[in-house]
Amino acid sequence: MQNHIFDITNTRDFLQHFLTNWRTKSISPEMVEKLKENSKSDPYAAYGYGRWLSLVNPDGKSIRKAELLLTWAGSNGVQDAMPPLPECSMKAGLKLMKPCRKCTPLC
Repeated sequence: MQNHIFDITNTRDFLQHFLTNWRTKSISPEMVEKLKENSKSDPYAAYGYGRWLSLVNPDGKSIRKAELLLTWAGSNGVQDAMPPLPECSMKAGLKLMKPCRKCTPLC
C-alpha cells in the first residue's frame, strides 16, 4: 500500500497512481479521503476518486458515482478520464461520425 499522501496535480506524477488497477487499489485511506474531499472542486481529484471507487468498491452506487466523477473530470480537461473512442469513429475519423450501430448505439 502506498502509505503516503501526494499532491493532487495535473502532472504525470499524480496520474501515474491511477494507471493500473493495482496502483489504484493500493492508495492509502488518507489519500482516498483527500481525493474524496476535493473531488467536487478539482477534476484531477474527481478522476482519482472515481478510478478508486470503480475498482475498490464496485457496487451499484459506487459505479454510478465513479461514472459521474470520471465524466466530470473528462469534461474538465483530464484526458485520462475520457472514454476511448468507439472503433468505428476511429476508422471513419471524428468529422465523419455517424450512427453505425455496429459498435454502440451512440457511436
